[in-house]
Amino acid sequence: MSERPIAFLDLDGVLYDFVGGVIRGYGCTIDDTRPDLGLDPDVLRAIVHDHRTYGSVPADPDAVEAVRLLRRNFDIVFITARPNTLSIVSATADWLNGQFDGGAADRLIFTNGKPKPEIIHEKAPPPNSLQIDDDPQQLALLADTVAPVLISRPWNVGREVDPILSRLGATPIVVASVKAIADAVGPAMEELAGRSR
Repeated sequence: MSERPIAFLDLDGVLYDFVGGVIRGYGCTIDDTRPDLGLDPDVLRAIVHDHRTYGSVPADPDAVEAVRLLRRNFDIVFITARPNTLSIVSATADWLNGQFDGGAADRLIFTNGKPKPEIIHEKAPPPNSLQIDDDPQQLALLADTVAPVLISRPWNVGREVDPILSRLGATPIVVASVKAIADAVGPAMEELAGRSR
């Protein structure tokens, strides 16, 4: 029997509304068309390293449903570049378990400063695995290992991103939300599973 494919799900900007967390938790005025949110680097660094940033926003109901649908055909692994401090690990695990059923945090990987592609390559994912991310740089480095799925966000669309996407070995799937990819991937995987019986 073959292994189930893996869906590697990024947290911030994909499942967790980091921008919403910054606005709600800090009242900052931001520019969501920029990766740095238009914030002073020291302010952004302080926000990123504050555990309160990572539990203040509930998951979008569509994200919860998407994870449920993806679980039908994929093993789910949550992967994040958040700082790996005890308080942030705890806040992240509590948020995952509260939003995506208990035990979700058991499949949580912190990159600890390593590039996500390096970690995913080490996992040697089976065929038909996915990486769902809002960072086209990460996807460009993974296209030979997993199917790239880019979640479209105000900061990652446009001319600056197009050259990155053109370097992908596989054509990325670009969607507006995690729910959109679950809706597309779920039926396709079920059809393949039906053919192999």
